[in-house]
Amino acid sequence: MEKINTSTELGSYNPYKKNESSHFQQSTGNTYYVRADLSMLKGRLEKGKKLDARIVLVLSKSKFLIRFLGNNYIMHSTMKFERFDEVIVSV
Repeated sequence: MEKINTSTELGSYNPYKKNESSHFQQSTGNTYYVRADLSMLKGRLEKGKKLDARIVLVLSKSKFLIRFLGNNYIMHSTMKFERFDEVIVSV
């Protein structure tokens, strides 16, 4: 699996930092794990099947981090998408 580190404008509460001085700790970084091996999709996909997916992150103008079937994948597309767009992927 590949790992993509990103940072967002909004931090998120980190429940694992309970021993720190402040109960509400902010984290400005997010880590997304990307499945590089597609073998786990074998047998789960059929030609013509449609999958509900979501754009997790816009990596560049034509590159997106997309989530379907419980994992993150990198998708290349010339279509324009925004973060959190729900899309249908056709096999």
